[in-house]
Amino acid sequence: MAEYPKNQKFAKTDLAKYAMVWTDKAYFVNRGAQKNFAEFAKDIAEQWTEDELQFNEYYYKTLIAQKIIWDATEKIVPQMEWYEAGGYRAQHVVLAIGLIAEASRQLKKKVDFERIWNAQALDQPFTEAIRQAADAVHPVLMHPAQGYRNISEWAKQPRCWDAVKALHVNWNQAWLSELISPREAWSRNRNSSKRQRETNGIEYTAAVVNAGPQFWKDVAQWLIAENEGDEKERGCVNVAANIPAKIPTDRQSAVIVNLMQRLDKAGCPYRLKV
Repeated sequence: MAEYPKNQKFAKTDLAKYAMVWTDKAYFVNRGAQKNFAEFAKDIAEQWTEDELQFNEYYYKTLIAQKIIWDATEKIVPQMEWYEAGGYRAQHVVLAIGLIAEASRQLKKKVDFERIWNAQALDQPFTEAIRQAADAVHPVLMHPAQGYRNISEWAKQPRCWDAVKALHVNWNQAWLSELISPREAWSRNRNSSKRQRETNGIEYTAAVVNAGPQFWKDVAQWLIAENEGDEKERGCVNVAANIPAKIPTDRQSAVIVNLMQRLDKAGCPYRLKV
């Protein structure tokens, strides 16, 4: 199996769909690709500001697992006894997966996305859980609350989502036993973040070194002329200007890369390729 399967590529609006359906705002997915992506982008921006290292290999594997779940649910829903052609498949998919996510939260557990990534498929217990979820959300979706006549519009409402979250399902024990603790999920993400930090450090240092000492001497002069960069940033650039006599550490290289990314917006004529 390839490390990153080519058949698991998707557009940014699809990415937003796969991710948002696992949040407490799953109903946004039913509002359409653009509105959902706008909400997703807002959430991602906040998370990135909080800790950009959380967007690592574990995050990628989670997204692929979420895509696998989505694709499987799209196939399962039309196979349900109550399903009729044109029977709001997309809305059923969103609410069914959303209910699974909500059940995990209520149980204070996490879906083992890494397990799904490793198998590149769902096992029987998870497939059965999807069927259970689809059965549960079907009557909620198909019987809108008073004041909502259009099922598609009803599926977009927080009130519909609240009704789904209030459902009680007697989940199959095999699926429940596959859930992991939040601490285990946190540990996996933390380890992946550590590897991401190390990878970033190596890549940043390579980029700084490859730019060459003359490049950094020019940058150092520009910083002085334009009164840009603080003492720490100028110091790191000066180290780079003395390559190969001195080689910046990974941390110094990270400071330099972040500086150059900021200066790019300030009109600096020097561009660092990372």
